[in-house]
Amino acid sequence: MRAIYLMACGIIFSCTNLFAQSDSITEISFTYDSAGNRTERTITYYVQAKKSAEVTTVDEEIESEEGLNVYPNPASHTLYVTLNEIAMEEDQRMIIIYNNLGKQVIQRIASQSTNEIDVSMLPVGTYILKLIYGNRHKEWIIVKN
Repeated sequence: MRAIYLMACGIIFSCTNLFAQSDSITEISFTYDSAGNRTERTITYYVQAKKSAEVTTVDEEIESEEGLNVYPNPASHTLYVTLNEIAMEEDQRMIIIYNNLGKQVIQRIASQSTNEIDVSMLPVGTYILKLIYGNRHKEWIIVKN
């Protein structure tokens, strides 16, 4: 019985160590009005046991996405990603393309308001393009001809 107790304590201690060593944990919660419409999103970050929260209203989400564009879609050689003023104000901007298995196939820093991505080396298929800017992100499904 004592051996089982010691083994259980060891497992709990190991799990606690893994949790303490993780860089961050994120929780996302939503607020809805009486009609069931989403009015607010709260993202809570726990980085090394320190808690910070970012609250975004639905209007702010829509505004932050205006002016973000990916074209042409479908694409055969070159894909263009345009950023709006909100995205350009962020220090960190990244464009990542994943294949349909979730494997990252392209990663580029979005350094300009219009970014050119060469997709000619990708096999024909469907991909997910993810734009990350600051604490926000936007995703598109793109087709490679």
